[in-house]
Amino acid sequence: MTEPARSCHICARTITAGYDLLGGPICNPCYSRLRREAFPCPSCGVPKVLAFHDKEQNVVCAACAGVPSRFACRSCGSEEQLTGAQCGTCRLKDRASKVLAREDGTLHPDLVSLFEHLLSAPDARNVTRWLRRDGISTALGQMALGIAPISHATLDLLGPSPRIRYLRCLLISAKTLPEIDIYVNDLDLFAQRLLESLSTEHAHVLRRHYRWHILRSLSQRYPNTHASASVVDSRRHQLTAIRDLLAWVEGQGQSLSTVTQGDLDYYFAQIANTGNALMTFLTWARTNRHVTDVEVQRRAGTNARPAVSEGERWQHIDRLLDDDKLPVTTRIVGLFVLLFAQSLATCAQMKHSDVTITDESVAVRFATDPVTMPRALGDLLRTYVNDPVVRTIYRTEGTEWLFSGLMPTTHITSSRLGELLLAVGISPRTAKDAAMRHLATALPARVVADAFGVAESTAARWSQLSGGTWNDYPQLREQN
Repeated sequence: MTEPARSCHICARTITAGYDLLGGPICNPCYSRLRREAFPCPSCGVPKVLAFHDKEQNVVCAACAGVPSRFACRSCGSEEQLTGAQCGTCRLKDRASKVLAREDGTLHPDLVSLFEHLLSAPDARNVTRWLRRDGISTALGQMALGIAPISHATLDLLGPSPRIRYLRCLLISAKTLPEIDIYVNDLDLFAQRLLESLSTEHAHVLRRHYRWHILRSLSQRYPNTHASASVVDSRRHQLTAIRDLLAWVEGQGQSLSTVTQGDLDYYFAQIANTGNALMTFLTWARTNRHVTDVEVQRRAGTNARPAVSEGERWQHIDRLLDDDKLPVTTRIVGLFVLLFAQSLATCAQMKHSDVTITDESVAVRFATDPVTMPRALGDLLRTYVNDPVVRTIYRTEGTEWLFSGLMPTTHITSSRLGELLLAVGISPRTAKDAAMRHLATALPARVVADAFGVAESTAARWSQLSGGTWNDYPQLREQN
């Protein structure tokens, strides 16, 4: 016999079957939403699903209402992060124990640290879902069973996908694998695939250029830290442009050693407009006698960018200071750009150690000299440092990065910061230019260089372009 339709007393949706909670029938979506999150019970203070009434009609947990619990985890009795008949932690323990187990059912000793690391997640349900993704359980299972070694080489065989990169970062964060530069490692895998598509002669040339120029320049530029994702991505584009040129030369029945100036001029005019990307390679190839005496003229860049007026700049600053509905990362980074002419790459790589907080002030080190923050921005930084944004699926206590990335052990990317600012109508480059113009007008070039990380010659040039004195720089407006 079909049950009569009833209306959910929470959302008023007409239902044919449901649950009776909180004094009336509720539909399945409302029931699922109710059990999804546990909150401290106002009566006993224990985090529980609050779906019952006590004698005074207060919303409390089942125990305080004097009724049997219908939400308790069948394994531990918890009502937090419920998923099916279990809490999130117990479900994750069961799933991870199976994935990381040896043939006898015990955890692989070299994966115990990973197991414990996974259990530190703020929401275990996210980790459980992640473990089910294609490739993740298989890779970890093969390591646990001894089919594949617990090493970076095993992950290399799976290819440089974002999913495998995340797994690699997680294993590094859990101390299961040694730390490496993950983006450069992905660049290595990418370069290997490109080399396979070329003839032996051209593969040899590209391999030498990659090893002795690209990798060398990266190691010199980042001697004590890892290369950023955007920098490595630009090197990937360079490699692709070089591969495309070499493949075209092969298609013409030639080699790099026989290509002429006319061939290159035709390629850049008719095939691909990548002269600037190939300039460094062709210069290197000519120096190392891989190519005849040819030249590629670097195309002049267009520096014309729409300027941000003083009024527009302060409108953006006021909004970032006052609008607490904006993401806190957007607000802080936007103010760093608009007030102190910081690049997105610098902001992305800032560390907690760059921020000094005392009872009296907040100072940020952008370059050599720390800069004391105006009160409003200092208060915003105090709040953020005490409760940072967590973008990963697990806890990040102890991370050195001020703005953490989605992947374990990494910082946020400059491209992501750019997306955040563009979403609120701020163009990072024009905003930085406007701030640089005002800083150079207001302060001596040496001060700008030491405090904000700008070359002294650059600060001097901006000062000349601005044509102002350094006594009139406006202070950050204090909030009322």
